[in-house]
Amino acid sequence: MAIFTKAEDLFSSTEQSVGGNPTEGGNGNESVRIFQPDRGLDVLIPNVGYLNREEGDFSTGVIEDNDGRKALGTITLNNRDFWENSNYNEDTFGPYLTGLREVVDGQEVVDVQMYSQTYNGNVTRRIVVNDRRSSSPTFRFSIDAIPFVINPNNDEIVRVDRYYDRNIDVEKYNLATEGKINYYIYPRGDGRTPAGNIDTYGYKGLKTQGGRNRFDVYAEESGPDAKGYSIFRLDWGDGTPLEHTRRPKILEGTTLLEHIYKKPGFYTIKGVVMAFDGFNIGGWEKFETTILINASDSYDVNLYNDRNFATIGGISPDSVLVKSATDIVGVNPLTLDDSKASSESIENINLFDRLNLFNFLSKVDSNIVDKFSSDMLPYSIDIFDEPEETLIEGFIFGCLDPQGANYQPDSDSDLSGGRTLCEYDLQINFDAQSSGNNKITIYFVNQESLDSILEYPPEDEPDYFYDGDDGFDGDWAFQNENYSAQLNPSRTPGRRQAIINAIGSSWIDANQLEGFAYEKHTIYTNPSSGQNNIATINRDTLLQASRILIKGEPVNTSQNYDNAEINFSIESPSDVGGLSRNPISLDGSNLSVKVVKSYQAVVNPNLSYSNLYAPIPNYVRLGTQFEYNGSTPASSNYNIDSLKMSTLFELNPSDLQNVGSTVSGGINGLHTINLSVFVEGDGGSEDGIGGGRP
Repeated sequence: MAIFTKAEDLFSSTEQSVGGNPTEGGNGNESVRIFQPDRGLDVLIPNVGYLNREEGDFSTGVIEDNDGRKALGTITLNNRDFWENSNYNEDTFGPYLTGLREVVDGQEVVDVQMYSQTYNGNVTRRIVVNDRRSSSPTFRFSIDAIPFVINPNNDEIVRVDRYYDRNIDVEKYNLATEGKINYYIYPRGDGRTPAGNIDTYGYKGLKTQGGRNRFDVYAEESGPDAKGYSIFRLDWGDGTPLEHTRRPKILEGTTLLEHIYKKPGFYTIKGVVMAFDGFNIGGWEKFETTILINASDSYDVNLYNDRNFATIGGISPDSVLVKSATDIVGVNPLTLDDSKASSESIENINLFDRLNLFNFLSKVDSNIVDKFSSDMLPYSIDIFDEPEETLIEGFIFGCLDPQGANYQPDSDSDLSGGRTLCEYDLQINFDAQSSGNNKITIYFVNQESLDSILEYPPEDEPDYFYDGDDGFDGDWAFQNENYSAQLNPSRTPGRRQAIINAIGSSWIDANQLEGFAYEKHTIYTNPSSGQNNIATINRDTLLQASRILIKGEPVNTSQNYDNAEINFSIESPSDVGGLSRNPISLDGSNLSVKVVKSYQAVVNPNLSYSNLYAPIPNYVRLGTQFEYNGSTPASSNYNIDSLKMSTLFELNPSDLQNVGSTVSGGINGLHTINLSVFVEGDGGSEDGIGGGRP
């Protein structure tokens, strides 16, 4: 066992007190064996992890007990009972706790299946569940504990929920005797099935949040209704008064309880741990810790010890000591008639004292305790650290496909009935092929429509303002009665059409696209330090995608360009385990809508300019002399300069989402898609005509 340093270190340094991972059996066995002789445990239990279990079968319990001794350690009880029963004070006929902790709403009784050795099969048991428990993982837990003493010579932790051989584990046996013990309570996972019954001896992991003891995360020491996990109605099992009944104690990672046992014996510590959120009890569990306090050399039990046997009347059946002992176990002290002797008649005597009585009487006359031979047998045979025989030959279900991500070559079988345990991974390497100094951005989008990030060309500013328009100057019009319209000095005839010719009737703003994707990756055709030419995309990212969009552009941010296009090719996948894999069949196409990083619409410098205004019949307007085709403004009035535009390339994500086995037609493993960029133009209008070439 570990060395004791401080209480909070116990949480992460200890094993489950009783039960845990099976000693024999695997996920292909209906039952498993747990062999822990130092805890008095050698049981076969239903395997809740059996992968071929019938649907709806959540039975737990003990199928076979091959040890027979009293099991030591901490368990969480299957039936937590109604809260009000735990809160009931038999002395006052009222509740221990009042206010917010007096009652719990939403409790009900449900039937669960538990394996019964008596009936050699499942029987129905009833347990209490409550609504709030299912609302939060905070309220779903089990309880474990470490009862221990500290070796004064080396600070080693000596647990008192273990059997120690007094001839082999001499030091530990003598330390685990009457006196003070320490008791550390901590949380584990709830270990309950979907039906609600608990897998008592099955493995339960530590209950943590962010790696911390869940007790610490939830504790708030403030006021009578403090939030946290609390210990309530702690019974040390030795007849001393119950503790923490009126004021439950908040449990934290530093909480270390103490108790003094004045006599040796088997003791069962009982209690209730509740999770209280400050307003309601969300969950509670009842637990029991069974310990064994050995007798020290100075304890009076030496009266029965074979090393000091001949006392008070000797060992004759007529001695006072023998007569007293036989009377205690129900045997007639005069005739030694055992017709009235039974295990039930002495069940209220501590098991430790019973065993010492049996041991003593058997040395006088073994026939005296014949009726108790079944009680004595488990404690009178040799116990070994390793099983003497194998009860369960382990059978492992697992993935037998070498292409499976969870391939288990040592498995005995995959599941039957066409089912499989195999899980398949998929990774795509997008590889930027060397060509110039460009970058490629791959966007993963989980929305079908791009409408929300589309941009549109602005409408042309009108040539004239008319009465009622925002730009109309009423004073000017009053002074110039003959003019019903005012020339707009900011007019932009033909600008909109020039933009449409160069970019399109709609496009995607590059900045909007950056925020639209849930994930993006950038790779470089000629990577420098800190840059990569390959991006590896995992299965989860691929499965989320509704659209996969790819954009190319020059690395030089000052470079203008009319268009950047993407081409792709697919490499054949490599074999795995000597088995070929299905290649990717992938569709891709250019979208008609472009991605625009920047552009400028500027007036064609070849147009003339007039400082005069000459209406009919000359039709000379003040300012730039824009051209018209009839009444329609010419797009050549504007040039589109400083253009940075890319063609958006789309891959069909459904072609990458058929993840599965090769034999079923699925794709799996690592595949490579090569991407290349072609950049054209200098981002300006050609021959004075507005718009860039596609």
